[in-house]
Amino acid sequence: MRSDASLDHEIKKLEQRIRDRREALDASLHQLSDSATLAKERVRAKAATPLMWAGAAVLGFVVARVARNMRRKPEPMRYRFQFQREKPSSPTRKMLGGVLSIAMPIALRVAQRQAVPMISRAMQAFARRRDYTRYRAQY
Repeated sequence: MRSDASLDHEIKKLEQRIRDRREALDASLHQLSDSATLAKERVRAKAATPLMWAGAAVLGFVVARVARNMRRKPEPMRYRFQFQREKPSSPTRKMLGGVLSIAMPIALRVAQRQAVPMISRAMQAFARRRDYTRYRAQY
C-alpha cells in the first residue's frame, strides 16, 4: 500500500503537468490568434487596393464626361450637307489639360494613401460587427 506522502507527490506532479499543458495550449491559441489577425490584415489591405483602382476609374470616367460636356453644343444643322471643322483648342484649355494631366496622378496617389487606412478600418469594423451578431443569438 502507498503512503499518503507518495500519493500527494504524484498528485502534485500530475497537477503541475496539467498546468503546464494548459499554459502551452493557451500560448498556442494566442499565437494562432495573432497569426489569424495578421492574415486578415493582409487580406483587407489587398482587398482595399482594387477598390481604390475602381474608384479612380470611376472618377476618371466622370471627369472625362464632364470635360466632354463642357464643350459648347453644336447648333442645329440648317442644311442637310454641311461641312463642320473643329475649332482649334484655346490656350487656356490646353493649359488646363496640361495641369490636370500632371495633377490627377498625384491627387489619385494621395487619395489612395489616405483612403486605404480608412477603408481597412471600415472593413475591420464591419467584420467585428458581423462576428458579434453571430454570437448574439446564442444568449
